[in-house]
Amino acid sequence: MSSWKSSRPALCLALMAMILAVAGPATAQRQDGTISGTVKDPSGAVIPGASVTITQDQTGTVRTLLTSAVGTYSTPNLLVGSYTVLIEVPGFAPYTRKAVQVQAAQVVEVSATLAMANSSETIQVLAGADMVQSQTSQLTKSFDNKMVAELPTTSGQNTSVLNLSIYLPNTTTALGGTSGNGGSIGGLRGRQNSFSVDGVNNNDPSINIASQQVIPDAVQEFSLSTNQFSAEFGNAAGGQFNVVTKRGTNQLHGGARIYNVNRNYRARSNLASAANPNPRFDFNRLGGDLGGPILRNRLFLYGAYEYQTQGRQALGATATLPTASGLQTLKTLAANDAVRAILEQFPTAPSQSTTTPATVGSTTTQIPLGQVSLNAPDWVTQHDYIINSDLNMGKHSLRGGYLSTRRRLPQAPPVPQQQFFGSVATDNKKVTLSDIWVVGNSMVNEFRASYSRFVSAYRLEGLAATFPNVEITGS
Repeated sequence: MSSWKSSRPALCLALMAMILAVAGPATAQRQDGTISGTVKDPSGAVIPGASVTITQDQTGTVRTLLTSAVGTYSTPNLLVGSYTVLIEVPGFAPYTRKAVQVQAAQVVEVSATLAMANSSETIQVLAGADMVQSQTSQLTKSFDNKMVAELPTTSGQNTSVLNLSIYLPNTTTALGGTSGNGGSIGGLRGRQNSFSVDGVNNNDPSINIASQQVIPDAVQEFSLSTNQFSAEFGNAAGGQFNVVTKRGTNQLHGGARIYNVNRNYRARSNLASAANPNPRFDFNRLGGDLGGPILRNRLFLYGAYEYQTQGRQALGATATLPTASGLQTLKTLAANDAVRAILEQFPTAPSQSTTTPATVGSTTTQIPLGQVSLNAPDWVTQHDYIINSDLNMGKHSLRGGYLSTRRRLPQAPPVPQQQFFGSVATDNKKVTLSDIWVVGNSMVNEFRASYSRFVSAYRLEGLAATFPNVEITGS
């Protein structure tokens, strides 16, 4: 008896998780799509108990179910891609519809009117489906992998597929003076948008922007929902941005690519002098991907890698500093060797433009000052990785994913000095796991989990790591 009592809380939690995951099978899921429809006979009467077989063309994964008492069926949690729908009823000609495109967060309607026929006859529809959102008022637009690859987006460091949102109505670039990702949806700030990757949360909890960047060439589909969201999208008032990554299929596929932008490709401004070259802007993006079967129709693997590097003209800074004679005077007035060691790190102005008083005790000395022009480096390097795996085990479909972003860029003080340069190191990792369990003809359970780790370190090395903070002010 005590054993039953101790296990009841765990059992209740498991039942609650199952109920929450199953709720609303006709409602579009963030990572996946749904195929639904109604089966009728030539007179228009519904046909209960019709066998519906849905096969994914790329992986051979099969889902089989029967229509309900009112002739309807719904198959949620289908990966983005192309499907073949086969409907069979004894005494009627089999009905086949091929190339049914399933998109994330959308319901595809495939309804059929069967004809009386001999068993040897078959009705085939070679392509297409009815993209009618009759079960939801949610407005969603999807970009498939071809559109993601071919539509132009911003070059440089922010090569995110989220920039494609500006092609949609009621969407503009970010409002002036605001921050966030994805632009402005319905006039709202970018920080009111919400983001997901493969059906799991991808929001940075500190500032509500997209946390994990995804390699553009590894995107299977990008979708944006702009209003009337279902209950699962409950944490933002702006757009709901969903990125679905590519996965392995029965067909071995892959590629390699190089993308380059530099100053030599850019036209010179009509206001620029012909003697001055364009300022430096060098951006390179190179990488590749590969996916395919480990066990045909059962186990698949996909991986992608991308390296980005961006270099721009050095950032200029102007500072007012002592001249050589002024610095020597300050060393003479220094209280001890520790102060003189700090002064040794100061650059000196080539010429005097003004003076400032320095008072030690009752004596005031004028220190000559001048303008110094200094430069700080401006570059970024980034490595992105993604690995996806899929295992089909009949009633269970297990999906796993790993995403990683490693970014490095320099950090310079307000008065750039080589010995005080540091670096900003950002490492972002995400692990995703899901299990689609077809419990029965009218019940599907989905379990989703993710782990995210974001580390941003500001590093100092050498002299900068041990040097004291010093602030010099004048009256």
